[in-house]
Amino acid sequence: MTLAWQREHSGGTRVSSLHDAPAVDEVFCRSLATHWQGDFSAKTRLLVICSHHDATLDISFLRPFAGDKGKASGNTAVVVLDENALSSLYAQTAPASDHLGLAPILACFNPTHVVICRYWGARSADIKAELRQLNIPVITFLDDDLFHVPVEAGQNVFAFFNDPDRRRTLQMWVEEADLLLVSTPQLAKSLKRLRKTRPMEVCEIYRSVTDEEFALIPGLSDDEDVIGYMGSQSHADDLDLWVPSLVSLMQERPTLRFETFGTIPMPIALKAFGDRVHARGKAASYDEFINTLRMTQWSLGLAPLAETAFNANKACTKWVEYTLAGIPTLASPGPVYASAISRQACAATETDTVKSAITRLLDNPDARASLLSSAVKELKNNYKVVQHQRFLLKVLKSASRKSST
Repeated sequence: MTLAWQREHSGGTRVSSLHDAPAVDEVFCRSLATHWQGDFSAKTRLLVICSHHDATLDISFLRPFAGDKGKASGNTAVVVLDENALSSLYAQTAPASDHLGLAPILACFNPTHVVICRYWGARSADIKAELRQLNIPVITFLDDDLFHVPVEAGQNVFAFFNDPDRRRTLQMWVEEADLLLVSTPQLAKSLKRLRKTRPMEVCEIYRSVTDEEFALIPGLSDDEDVIGYMGSQSHADDLDLWVPSLVSLMQERPTLRFETFGTIPMPIALKAFGDRVHARGKAASYDEFINTLRMTQWSLGLAPLAETAFNANKACTKWVEYTLAGIPTLASPGPVYASAISRQACAATETDTVKSAITRLLDNPDARASLLSSAVKELKNNYKVVQHQRFLLKVLKSASRKSST
């Protein structure tokens, strides 16, 4: 069995001697974990099981309890197991053909809650069998309706989430968890049929912001006009809606530049503009992503969304991240950005008025500055990490063991 030791970590109990049995157990437990933070003696101890350590995990659980070192975060510890770690824990060993399973983690970390965060892995049946024997609340978290991923998200993504075994696994975790936690009210409506009368909570905040992040928000750059879009390749259809307008603007404004950031491919029609367009690849981590976005100094960040049921379930994360990078946002109208739009913290445009909306904002630095100022104010009023912490702790406190998971 291969154990992946973590090169960097923070928090936890200092190990003074390898002859100290509890310390050895903790070292072993931490070596198995994909990520850990906090002290194993913390009042609230979350064991998070996920398929991948991705932005969802960072945004939803790691950052809220690590961003500000207040009383709430100091009394919470988090251990993460992804599919690679689970493969080690459930590896078959000779000669007994047995496996460790979750036993070492459960015995040492003694979690108060188990969170299933976008997990659809092959170990689900084994994990469920172990957890159903314990009096630990199981909370499933989702930030997308993964039961209705559209083909427009890309053939690979569509095929992946429409795999029958994967769908059954996701449905099991959604239906049988003691509590379902989702990122938006619209997503709660979409998944209600799978929960019926069983407990469900909706996040008051999805992407929260630390005091340090507020301090790092840059001012608007006036060096040159650069329009940007950041996102994954599954959003190519969304960006394509605005490409004709972007092409027309690039033709009329010889100094205008356009950039993408992430796995989103540069639209073919825009490649014709040569070195006036630039594609930034995917960042290696969420922190690197935020730091890179902050350095782009885009004049305007785009947030187009096709009018689909799948998109309607999404959170306003792109607007939050643009704001943290000092970038005013132009978005499609609809439920995702409705709150920010209503507070003049985000500009909205229909597809047929994209060109005039971008022109108006590029030609009016004061309007862009006002947008950004209102956006920062909105984040400070309603998106602070301490608010996120309080909400999560309230949800965890309310979760109780009621199912047969």
